[in-house]
Amino acid sequence: MNRKDRHFFDKLAKNHPKDCVGFLVANFVERNDVWVGEVLDSDAEDVFTAWKRRFQSLSNVYSDDCSRIFSEADLNHMSFDDIFKFRDGRHPLIMRLLLQRTITIETFILMNKLLSFFDLFDKEMGDDIMWNELRFKCEKYAPFLPKGDLAKYREITLRVARKNGLYS
Repeated sequence: MNRKDRHFFDKLAKNHPKDCVGFLVANFVERNDVWVGEVLDSDAEDVFTAWKRRFQSLSNVYSDDCSRIFSEADLNHMSFDDIFKFRDGRHPLIMRLLLQRTITIETFILMNKLLSFFDLFDKEMGDDIMWNELRFKCEKYAPFLPKGDLAKYREITLRVARKNGLYS
């Protein structure tokens, strides 16, 4: 089958011979409804560079994001469990912070792997379009995250929560 956009894929493979998949994943996660021709611009390179940087220091990014989450919870007089609760028609704090780009999607996914809050969100926000789109993106992106030791992220979560007085 001949594709009219094949030359874009050829150019992409030439520009990123070692991590073409990573380049595409980074841009699909960051930019919704991206067309392959759009991933050849300078913005796509910037997205990929930022994604590689996040991946190389994922435990630090996760720790920083946990600090942001727990600090925001403290400012709003919320308990640890309140971070994941849907209240007064508002999305849970952790989801709002992700949508505001205060935390990364990687942290959101890793924290779900530890705490399994997606099922709770489904019950509370099953008909919410934003949640459904976000869940779909997370489910498609999760296999590309490092398969590393979740115990490390659990320790980070507990350490930062204790430091912020949300867990004893």
